[in-house]
Amino acid sequence: MMSLYNLESLFSFSSNGNRLLLRKSLPFLFSFFFSLIVSYSEAQTIKVLFDASKAESAGNADWVVDANSYNIGFGSGPAVLNSGNEANAQSIPSPTQSNITGSTSETYWSGALSYWGIDCVNRNYIVESLPYNGQITYGNSGNLQDLSNYDVFIVCEPNILFTAIEKTAILNFVANGGGLFMVADHTISDRNNDGEDSPFIWNDLMTNNSVQSNPFGITFDLVDFSQTTSNIPSLPSDSILHGPAGNVTQVQFAGGTSMTLDPVANSTVEGVVYKTGSSFGNSNVMVAYARYGSGKVAAIGDSSPCDDGTGDSNDGLFFGYTGDAAGNHRKLLMNATIWLATPTTVTAPVADFTANPLAVCLGLSNTFTNTSTGSPTSYSWNFGSGASPATATTVGPHTVTYSSAGLKTISLTVSNSGGSNTVTKVNYVEVDGNCSTEDVGVLSLLSPASMSCPATGNSLQVRIKNYGATAINFSTSPVDVQIQITDPVSTVQSFTQTISSGSLAANSTMDVTFSGAYDMTTSGNYVFNSTTILASDVNPLNDGIIATNISVGPGYQSDFILFSENMGIVSTTTAISSHETNNGFQNTALTFSGTADIRITTFSTGYPNASGNANVFFTGSGRNFIISGINSTTFSNLQLSLGILKSVSGSTGSDMLVQVSTDGTNYANLTMPALPAGTAWNYTTLTGTIPSTPNLRIKFTTTSATQFRIDDISLVEQVTVPIISASGPVNFCQGSDVTLSVATATSYLWSNGMTTQSIVVNASGNYSVVVSNASGCTATTVPVSVSVDPVYSTTLIRYIAQGSSYTLPNLQTVSTTGMYPVSYQTILGCDSTIITDLRVVVVNDNDLCTTDACNLLTGAVSHVQVNTDDGNPCTIDGCNPLSGVYHILISEICGNGIDDNCNGQIDEGCSVTLNLKVLISGFYIGNNLLQPTIDPVNFPTVCDTIIVELHSNVSPYAILYSDKKTINVSGNGVFTFPSAVLNGSFYIVVKHRNTIETWSSAAVSFAVNPVTYNFSNAVNKAFGNNLKFLETGVYGIYNGDIDKNNVINTTDLSAVESNSVLFLTGYIPSDVTGNGIVESSDQSVVENNIGITLLRP
Repeated sequence: MMSLYNLESLFSFSSNGNRLLLRKSLPFLFSFFFSLIVSYSEAQTIKVLFDASKAESAGNADWVVDANSYNIGFGSGPAVLNSGNEANAQSIPSPTQSNITGSTSETYWSGALSYWGIDCVNRNYIVESLPYNGQITYGNSGNLQDLSNYDVFIVCEPNILFTAIEKTAILNFVANGGGLFMVADHTISDRNNDGEDSPFIWNDLMTNNSVQSNPFGITFDLVDFSQTTSNIPSLPSDSILHGPAGNVTQVQFAGGTSMTLDPVANSTVEGVVYKTGSSFGNSNVMVAYARYGSGKVAAIGDSSPCDDGTGDSNDGLFFGYTGDAAGNHRKLLMNATIWLATPTTVTAPVADFTANPLAVCLGLSNTFTNTSTGSPTSYSWNFGSGASPATATTVGPHTVTYSSAGLKTISLTVSNSGGSNTVTKVNYVEVDGNCSTEDVGVLSLLSPASMSCPATGNSLQVRIKNYGATAINFSTSPVDVQIQITDPVSTVQSFTQTISSGSLAANSTMDVTFSGAYDMTTSGNYVFNSTTILASDVNPLNDGIIATNISVGPGYQSDFILFSENMGIVSTTTAISSHETNNGFQNTALTFSGTADIRITTFSTGYPNASGNANVFFTGSGRNFIISGINSTTFSNLQLSLGILKSVSGSTGSDMLVQVSTDGTNYANLTMPALPAGTAWNYTTLTGTIPSTPNLRIKFTTTSATQFRIDDISLVEQVTVPIISASGPVNFCQGSDVTLSVATATSYLWSNGMTTQSIVVNASGNYSVVVSNASGCTATTVPVSVSVDPVYSTTLIRYIAQGSSYTLPNLQTVSTTGMYPVSYQTILGCDSTIITDLRVVVVNDNDLCTTDACNLLTGAVSHVQVNTDDGNPCTIDGCNPLSGVYHILISEICGNGIDDNCNGQIDEGCSVTLNLKVLISGFYIGNNLLQPTIDPVNFPTVCDTIIVELHSNVSPYAILYSDKKTINVSGNGVFTFPSAVLNGSFYIVVKHRNTIETWSSAAVSFAVNPVTYNFSNAVNKAFGNNLKFLETGVYGIYNGDIDKNNVINTTDLSAVESNSVLFLTGYIPSDVTGNGIVESSDQSVVENNIGITLLRP
């Protein structure tokens, strides 16, 4: 046998990945060489191709596995050789991957995706790159890098649109068993200035192709957000969350986008990582996957997790692959890659389809729609005899016409790599060859179209179609359109709408709206059937629609109408039994009886929704009306209401006896509220217990000669609105709080912006919450009023004789002039601080009880009026029977507009305090804390200095006052302004050395002292919602405005990049993370905030 050494003496080989290139050939050795190629390929079967043909290295990106040259540039489109210094990835990474071991560093190759590529090699995968001038094809044997040669295709943040041919190639690659990894970035992330960014490019692939619309069921949202999330569903067997690379517990996006899933477009699509606080549904998805045909797709909304921090030195790279999210990104990306590379066992699809209509006139069209399951990749239709087209090989829907009449047998065969399946529907479609006579039917139900929450007054609308060959004149051939609705408790209600004017052309449609409305107020399934009745219609197969099911989820504020009866229509006085026999009552499933009668000599009016139809007339004493057969077994808290008219003005209605029974023998009375004087119609609701029973009876009986009419009887289950509960009293002292809670729901939005089930309240106000359930139904609670007794800063005046002493309420004994803090209790028993100023005056005993506080310096005192900051004065007895020198405790109170110390001045020496909380997003380190930036060693609790301005609330919103102070690491700062701001309203404006100037959402009232404002607890606290999301319920002002021109742009980014190269340290504006050094993390903050500008009134 020839040795490899001897072989090399005859040949020159180059090992590049899995290719052996023949430099010199000898015919007699060709068979040996071919067998060597085959054995080498089979030793490493999984091949991964990283795309570099879509400007993945443009701008600040370096999404390549390896590049030995940096000589391409991007003007406003594809790469141009020798026009720049961006990474030019070669097909085969070098050095050779055969030398890679488990200890090989990511710097072995030069690219931001090198770590990912080396991890693939350590899985015994072969890794290649598709260079900038490579071609994306499938099934092209002339292309050595045709996708058919690979198992996984990874495209990290493409910046050039895929061509029509490339889209078809990618979709066919996946459909035939390939694995596609789609990596996107945030919106407005165009790196080669051609106008398209990766979310748009991926969406264009999925929606603008010739194969199938949205084949993966994934749409990238056009948003930009950053967060670390642990919002991951519990899926223990999921291969991406719990695969060979490890368990994924968190993911960090640094300027990424989310996805919206469409299970209708692809039933296999599933989200596995979600934004913080989101439910595990079809929106706010960060990582997703799906199957398509025989292949698979994985998708992530940010490229940062792929970045290993090495590669092109001209770009700002970060350590997202292993450095962020506690190393979870490496596990996530490799688990997904392994899953994509693992062959799928594909089962054969199951064929099915529908046709609309099932009966059609000769020459008119049918539409056939595929409803097959199991991800078919090919279709073969046969539409039966006389069909045009006769066959089809695409998914459809297909519009087909027939040239011959009769019953048509239709078949559909679907297939994929797992096999095929055929369905044949014999005599499925009828083609009518005699359509010269009239032929009309209901085509579809238009309203209600779909429901998720209970609602009343739903309109009813259907679309009818003239299936005939000639027009229908409704004046001579009127049509009755009927709807029959079965509710969740099997109660049936019917509606009829007659069309007796106008016409409908052949093969045309008309929308018919019914005059009645329908209430869908309980959860469950409603079944709608609709049909037409036309005497001359010879083809009844077309008349009605297939039963339509509409599901209603459980609601909150939805009163379920068990039944509503408006008595129908009569032309003359009619016995109840006759009206019942003729189905004249609205509720045909119930039984109506009694000795009263049905009349329309006077119709109901004067109250909301009065039907104005016939009504029950009670001619005198002993007349009755009984409704039987009401199934109330599943209901509670039922209420009976009705419209009523009496003939005697003075009757209160007590002579109309209303009773309920479960057996027809034993009746219990309901109570009717007293009716007002007069003989007009009234609508009233009775009180009393209505039992749950399968055969409830309601009986109305007159007990006097007074005549009564009743109409619009309804039996309704009242559904309770969620109620807020308090952990304690809602009136309490300042410094205390109360917890407000509501019953468990899917989501919560309190009136103060909080989104938790319970909130802690320490300020006066009215608090309510909007709750929603799993069906998306919402309800708003009745507000709860919280009252906090304020802290009073009051004037307390007390008189003591000179040389004597006085014991203050805090048990301190005083005898000299001075400042004494004392306490005073409010009505609720709250302690309130009083600052006192002890003064000395001389008063005579004769004048002691003749004057008030403002005459103290010239006269005596009978009592003291204490002025409080809430405007409610109180009086303290101050009489003293002894003459002499007296000490008076008195002080000026700030903010009450009163000359408290009688010196002719108001609020002298006062200042107003603003307690402000603001978080700087770049300084944020979690848990509502900021980085200490000024001197972390000596002042670890001090964050930074900010300027707070108060601006006029009237255009042009001029600055009126300013203060400059520090905020602590919790974002709190105390700012002072002159007393002139009291009782005014101002915009609060925050400025900082590298943030965007931020305004309060509205003018803030300074009617109290101190004033409190928090920019961090809701996004709407800033004008235009100009705050950055930090974590659930926490927001910060944007930073990165290095040149302070109130816009964050590439100029700011350039400044940070320049300083990061020099690793500048210290207290400088370009340190936007506040850690004392300018580095790559500062670049990331600025890059993510590019485009943020000042928003102000």
